[in-house]
Amino acid sequence: MKKGGFGRNPGCGMTAEGAVFLGRNKAVKAVFEAYLRTQNHSLAQDSFSLVEKLFPEQISVMSYHDGNRENTNQTTIGEMVLYGEWLNLVETPEEWRLVNESALRDFATPPAFLSDQKLIHNKTNSSSSIVRDAAEDAVKYPAQ
Repeated sequence: MKKGGFGRNPGCGMTAEGAVFLGRNKAVKAVFEAYLRTQNHSLAQDSFSLVEKLFPEQISVMSYHDGNRENTNQTTIGEMVLYGEWLNLVETPEEWRLVNESALRDFATPPAFLSDQKLIHNKTNSSSSIVRDAAEDAVKYPAQ
């Protein structure tokens, strides 16, 4: 994970590098949390490889903003945040696989389980506070 450091405004805690890596950091944290819920080592390794492929740690602030992102189809900060949000809803290996497949398809469509409103509503009662919070957000703001 990359540290954000201190920003220009007192107490904001966000630098240009911190802002660029916000999505990647959220995704990395979500992978760790999904692993704790599922204990699936293989999917965790696949997800860490996927994060590195989609948004490499070596990206700099300059290279992110230099315009090549559009030419190389590099994943955006928002897509990495979205990947983390999807992972926060994962409770089974199958759900995790669907999240990874959606990310590999350039985030064109959300994982299929997100369209099951009954399932998402049931996740608001999950034993995991992370899943509960993510499910409450998903109920308020359903995937398109």
